[in-house]
Amino acid sequence: DHCSRILSSLLASLFNVVRDDPNTDILSPDGALWPTHVTQSYSDRIVEDMLTQVLSSALSHHPHDPSLLRMMADLQFANSNYGSALALYVETAAVTSDFYHHELGPGPGTSCLDDGMVARMVTCTKELGR
Repeated sequence: DHCSRILSSLLASLFNVVRDDPNTDILSPDGALWPTHVTQSYSDRIVEDMLTQVLSSALSHHPHDPSLLRMMADLQFANSNYGSALALYVETAAVTSDFYHHELGPGPGTSCLDDGMVARMVTCTKELGR
């Protein structure tokens, strides 16, 4: 459980560094643990493939982990898979809010639905409407 989460976090941070596009960064719960630059050149495709494999495996064992769902949604968004990303963002919101039994929104006492996630959901719907 913890191993897959930490590995996902590391690969998400490496993906962000290699991709170097803040508009498609993957939010990782432990992102502060990892360096924000690398001295070696890495293939973004290889990092993306490893991250996809690790996230898929982790989600098969922990399908209701909001951090894993959010990272997979962000990865889909980064790859312009807007339908998949939107579905995963909605699923993240559902899981985080105990399937909408609790309020969604920022701040203490509510389930976290941050501005970045909302902005990406809006972008997804715009892109799907084209």
